[in-house]
Amino acid sequence: MKLNIIAFLILAQNIFLAIADAGQTSVSCFTEKVCTDVSCGRSGTKDNWKSTGTDSKCVVADCTHLNEGTQVTDNACASCYTNQTPATIYANNAGTSCVTSNCLYLTFNRKMTTQDCQICVGQGSEVNPDNSTCTASTLSLKSSKLGYYSQLLLTIFFVIIIAI
Repeated sequence: MKLNIIAFLILAQNIFLAIADAGQTSVSCFTEKVCTDVSCGRSGTKDNWKSTGTDSKCVVADCTHLNEGTQVTDNACASCYTNQTPATIYANNAGTSCVTSNCLYLTFNRKMTTQDCQICVGQGSEVNPDNSTCTASTLSLKSSKLGYYSQLLLTIFFVIIIAI
């Protein structure tokens, strides 16, 4: 009788895990019998990974934590969005959202286009002549220069105050 109850509980657990993982794809990052950020990469929140239990692979435990501006990796994106159309299985250059283009591959192989820059870096970005880097829009460049100059002015002000 006890064996029947244990077998039933194991079966129920496996069915629950299968339902929970529906639509997710397992990724190969299972090391030392665990799935963690160290072995699989960031997945929205700390150690948001679980073992599939059957094939020594891992899946993201809760895909809702991806694309919230938190850190994600290709593994996390592939786990959650392989079955989506279009498949957004790569992390963008900032590692803050899942995108359709393999930004790292395009950068290293000098195959980046303006369209890829807009996906990997953000709207308004354009590819540079080297086909591996992107330039942000003029508005963001002006705003970053303004931030730089305001910090420089503030530093000079403090140096003058300290000198007096």
